[in-house]
Amino acid sequence: MKTLLLLRHAKSDRSTSLDDAQRSLNARGRSAAPKIGAEMAARGFVPDFVLVSTAERTRQTWALIAPELGAVAKPVEFQPHLYLASASRLLEIIRKLDRDSRTLLIVGHNPGLEDLAARLSAKHQSPEAARALARLKTKFPTCALAALSFEIDAWTELRPASGALIALMTPSSLED
Repeated sequence: MKTLLLLRHAKSDRSTSLDDAQRSLNARGRSAAPKIGAEMAARGFVPDFVLVSTAERTRQTWALIAPELGAVAKPVEFQPHLYLASASRLLEIIRKLDRDSRTLLIVGHNPGLEDLAARLSAKHQSPEAARALARLKTKFPTCALAALSFEIDAWTELRPASGALIALMTPSSLED
């Protein structure tokens, strides 16, 4: 059994003239990230391996979430090819993992993360999961987390429509 956690970076500051990859989190993003991290920990969504895009906003998101997960010392790889990666590219990266991680967290960008979550989710799920999947396909906001489970032994076995969407968390859903 494997669990894949797909986390979109927290809200970034668009008012700057910096290159897109260099944009930092804004105040809303700095507030939302630890809240999502705390909820991840409360639900047991604690990764044993983490892949993070090298964009500034993804690095900052991970830095704010990690302490909430007790994950400061977890194996983390910062990978430049995660920056704005497509769903196909993300799937390729995951399948090539040579780690025996049970729970993988990817901190990255849209539309790749949203598309990957939709692509991996089985079409026939519980009514609650089906509603969450429909919501995900409509909008996967900043600092949203999609958690999917798979009945596989190795990441190389990951296939489209093979996973169950077990949670969809957004900053606004935590305020409800």
